[in-house]
Amino acid sequence: MSGDGQDVSERTSALVRHSSWPGWIWALPLAVVLILAWLLFRHFAQAGTDITIAFADTHGMKVKGTNVEYRGLKIGSVTALSLTKNGDGIDATVTIDDRAGKFLRSGTRFWLSGAHPSLTNLSSLGALLSGPTIVMQPGTGEPARRFVALAHPPAFPAPQSAPAYYAVNFTGAVGGLSQGDTVTLRGFTVGEIRDVGFHYDSRDATLETPVTLALYPQGFRLRDPAALNAALARLVGAGLRARLDQDRR
Repeated sequence: MSGDGQDVSERTSALVRHSSWPGWIWALPLAVVLILAWLLFRHFAQAGTDITIAFADTHGMKVKGTNVEYRGLKIGSVTALSLTKNGDGIDATVTIDDRAGKFLRSGTRFWLSGAHPSLTNLSSLGALLSGPTIVMQPGTGEPARRFVALAHPPAFPAPQSAPAYYAVNFTGAVGGLSQGDTVTLRGFTVGEIRDVGFHYDSRDATLETPVTLALYPQGFRLRDPAALNAALARLVGAGLRARLDQDRR
């Protein structure tokens, strides 16, 4: 009891308030953690494979400004440009998206589209502003990380079957013949130059220029390399021989 006759319970009351402040204290660190987790997820989700493609020149390529495309879809980009070890060309370091990593085989080919804009080819004029694009054509073979770019777009950018390879030895100079040049038969494109070499025979002091031809069955309206081999054997037996065009001599 109290001296004034009031009940203690009537005079004493407590007001309890629950502050939301401690919750806000943890909200900011939690948001930072979530953002970092999302950035890490994006980094690993978009991680790619670094490869090297050798070119004769930069032809306007730019770091983080030149893309690699397959079927018109961007699958990578140039991340660095440097001189080759002997200084006779350019090494382009390219990061290829993981989704296209399975195509990085020894037979895969790369070339530049838009490297030489021309008024006669209006579709190439856009490269004057955007620069060239590296085009990839998947191939077969062992996994590879270093490639040599074709000097020209291939004769068959989308071959229906693998080519058949033939070696031809020229005893004279082959002029400006280079990888990617077309091989024609009666005016029709049937293949392309895959490699141009140089050989000195010390036994009889002679020089040869071996050239590897990649001939495609579809160029001969055939279905597979086996049928092409049989057809070429008959043609060679009938006198067919490889020769250089006049402007290559």
